[in-house]
Amino acid sequence: MALMFQRLARNFAKNGYFPTDEKTTEGILSRLVFDVKKNERKQGVVRMLDPCCGEGVALAECSEYLDTNFTSRANIKIETVGIEIDEERAYHAKSMSNLDRIVHGNLSDCYIAQRQFGLLFLNPPYGDILADKANLSKDSGKERYETMFYENTNKLLQFGGVLVFIVPNTCLSERLSKMIASHFDQVSVYASPEQRFKQVVIFGIRCKSKPADKVVVSKLMNASQDITTLDTLTDQPNPDKEGCFYQLPLSFGALKLNQIEIDTKQLSHEVANIGRSSSLWNNFKTHFNSVNKNTYRPLHQMSDWHLSLALAAGQVSGVVESKDGRRLLVKGRTFKGKKEITETQVNEVSGNISETRISTDVFVPSIKAINFTKESVNFGEIITIK
Repeated sequence: MALMFQRLARNFAKNGYFPTDEKTTEGILSRLVFDVKKNERKQGVVRMLDPCCGEGVALAECSEYLDTNFTSRANIKIETVGIEIDEERAYHAKSMSNLDRIVHGNLSDCYIAQRQFGLLFLNPPYGDILADKANLSKDSGKERYETMFYENTNKLLQFGGVLVFIVPNTCLSERLSKMIASHFDQVSVYASPEQRFKQVVIFGIRCKSKPADKVVVSKLMNASQDITTLDTLTDQPNPDKEGCFYQLPLSFGALKLNQIEIDTKQLSHEVANIGRSSSLWNNFKTHFNSVNKNTYRPLHQMSDWHLSLALAAGQVSGVVESKDGRRLLVKGRTFKGKKEITETQVNEVSGNISETRISTDVFVPSIKAINFTKESVNFGEIITIK
């Protein structure tokens, strides 16, 4: 199998980044299938997530392989979503024209609705996060990145979706093995052709939570102790072996993904690509339009209390255009503040002075706007209205 994108990957180690090697990618792709006849008349997408996508090579490979061999024949679209914390790698992934949504940021900085993806390609960072100094855990006493990423992402996979999990065999603790065995059917584990970190590749079909399958737990625990007992992943799967192929399901409905925090560079990139799928502008109306399209002028000038209520209800937001052509994108919010009052009392008999400080919670209204007036010298400036 000749892989076009793998040859373009820089494949360098930087800050613990080791992308999936070519042979492992070939072995993974050879086990992914899609039922063309069953899905050719359905209105859905094959939706894939890589929460540690690096330079986007694995996503690009999956998309190219599935489109060439399956989905193009059924007229089914592929939707790729990647998240990458490193700026250089994230923008390299963004530059790939065949990838749909690449977020530069942390997984925890994104809101992603559950059960949206048919494929979860998970090759997380390897290693310990922090030590359990109180020895409360039954495992090694340390929390690992592999376990953390698994817990945060397996819920994003729809029932019937396929997991591809690439990790060192030593991270397969009893706790992680039991979670996999209770969340997935048709679990298989292979030794990766690349053995720099003694990696294994785990496949599974997401199911509803169930008691952990003892056979699967035993299989994963044995792999954690001795990787030489496993078959090596190759691009020539044995069709006579049970659990050899993993069929991807269709995903339905619009993708629900929002980046909670966004930096200036990425905002500029999003603005420049309005009209393409992204993590912000496809939900523009959700963020800046109120549900009620009717506008009403207040009977008199609003107090801070009334203004706070209007802001909290989402009534002060959207595009505002004046008669002279000035155009502003307005967004209001409220935040909690403190109002302090100091009272001083003097005892006329003893001459003692007492001071009382009263701190009261208050809601402070804030309204800001972006100047969208065409040909204005202040175009793009943020204006504070209140």
